[in-house]
Amino acid sequence: MRVGFLLFVGFFLWTIAFAQEKNPFELTQSKSNPTMQVVKTTDTSSLGQTKSLPDPTNPFEVVNRKKEQVVADSNKSGQGKLIPAESIKDKEISHDSSTQKDTNFYFVTLLTLLLFLTILVSLNRSLLLKINQSLLNENMMKYLHRNQVSNFQFTYLLLYFYFFCNLGMFLFFVFKYLNILDGYSNVAVYGICLGIACLIYFTKHIVMWILSWVFPVEKEMDQYSFTTQNFNIILGLYLTPVNIFLAFGTTNMFNYLLVIGICLVILFYILRQMRGLMLSSRFLPNNFFHFFIYLCATEIAPILLIAKSIYTF
Repeated sequence: MRVGFLLFVGFFLWTIAFAQEKNPFELTQSKSNPTMQVVKTTDTSSLGQTKSLPDPTNPFEVVNRKKEQVVADSNKSGQGKLIPAESIKDKEISHDSSTQKDTNFYFVTLLTLLLFLTILVSLNRSLLLKINQSLLNENMMKYLHRNQVSNFQFTYLLLYFYFFCNLGMFLFFVFKYLNILDGYSNVAVYGICLGIACLIYFTKHIVMWILSWVFPVEKEMDQYSFTTQNFNIILGLYLTPVNIFLAFGTTNMFNYLLVIGICLVILFYILRQMRGLMLSSRFLPNNFFHFFIYLCATEIAPILLIAKSIYTF
């Protein structure tokens, strides 16, 4: 066994020695390729300085070229056009700056609304709880209405204004999705959306006040106006997280959040109309035609006119 082991070791060492006769790391040149040479040219403009040119046979030679990118030309069918990378970088920079402006606008606006809501909650937290209970409790709604008539609370107006701000922000995202008013700044578009929200409900309240003054339905119209105000206040609270996720959520979530927000608005509208039907139950059997005219003139027609004007604009 010792002799066999020594023979094995000797054979192994002899194999290593034979393998080292040739350098395994030596690069052999192919016969088809010519001998690589460094080509130098003399630059007459510089005194005696040589400038090395790239060797086409060297695969590791770094060639400095102007970066260009081929993009599709929409004006030429099936052809491409070389556009310098600098212009593409300029477009990317402008796109990034506009995205940064949008993010800054969202952050400042939503932060201001959240601070405003924090102040309102700290002033009268129990009022928000009572308003939320009154949506499904008619007795609580009547109780709050009597208290508001006898002892006016300015917090109601501030909460109503908060609803207009959130509804205007939601309309802003709807306009952004539909590419409406693209040429205007974010502040201008938000101002227009806020004005539309205020115009809809201020007109509604004025019409209800005129009807209560003309017809003997003052008590019912006053209660329905107060009910509309309460439903809108709670809707403004529910739209707050929707607007936050629309502003800072992912692109895939944007469409789903818009659908959720629209469903919330429709749901609150249906619940409010059902409460209005309950308030006007004693007038429906004898004045159904007048109620139908009121419904078309003050509830449906303004929304359709505003929607048509938006699409036309």
